[in-house]
Amino acid sequence: MYPAGESGIVSRFLTLTSGERVHLIEAGPEDGIPVLLCHGWGACVYAWSAILPSLAAAGCRVIAPDLRGHGRTDESTAPEAYTSAGMTGHLAAIVDASGIRRPVVVGHSMSGRIALEYALVDPTLVRGLVLLAPIGVGSLRWFMRWTAPILALGARLGPIAIRRWMIAAVVRAATGRLRPPTGRDIDEYWAPSQWPKFGRAIHRLLVHFDWTALPPERIARLPVPVTVVLGELDPLVVVPGHAAFPARVAPKRAVTVARAGHIVTDEIPGVVSEEILRLVAGLVANRD
Repeated sequence: MYPAGESGIVSRFLTLTSGERVHLIEAGPEDGIPVLLCHGWGACVYAWSAILPSLAAAGCRVIAPDLRGHGRTDESTAPEAYTSAGMTGHLAAIVDASGIRRPVVVGHSMSGRIALEYALVDPTLVRGLVLLAPIGVGSLRWFMRWTAPILALGARLGPIAIRRWMIAAVVRAATGRLRPPTGRDIDEYWAPSQWPKFGRAIHRLLVHFDWTALPPERIARLPVPVTVVLGELDPLVVVPGHAAFPARVAPKRAVTVARAGHIVTDEIPGVVSEEILRLVAGLVANRD
């Protein structure tokens, strides 16, 4: 499993005050601007494999955790731990335990909502946000709301029901037309699903997490830089009033990438890296 065999990337565990163990990977200089990469529902730190090295090479201090119940991180048995507030508290605990201060938080999909709520609670906790195909900016499409109970039931059954071909089908369905998933992509996303905790965690998130959009004006009022990256062909997340969205979040930056789907971390890692580094460069310029 990633990052085995990758040079320059440290893999370690943190113990939170709750007693939960969190797996994370990190790279880059200790004195670089901290960038916290938070994956989406059902993913793991592998989601950042094509992005993390370029950020570290550019001088950022990059940290990417496996979120609660995903990858090698512990699950919680409490349903409230999987609400939006519960996952936002989880993010806050990771930041505290890791010792980083005021990171740029990058959130993909589900973690877009988590990153937004973390910043809305106290904007002084972050330097900026980069939101990728994000829940919170958008909401799950109507058919996902109808099929979520079925997915939740299957997820609850765990490895008995979660087969490699199913992971492959989900990843391919969520991908646009720019880059098809590789065999390694499928293997890396499938491997953590074979721990029973994975099924329990994604089931609880489907049931308890808030998958709806926040008003764009709330994003516009955040007193930190925000960049939103959307895939034109995203089959999972819909942004209400998509055409008017950039104006409604102005002066925040909104980018829609043609032919990209939902898994922008795999499909357009170059664009994602550029947008993160663009925001970081603005922070450096303003600091100077």
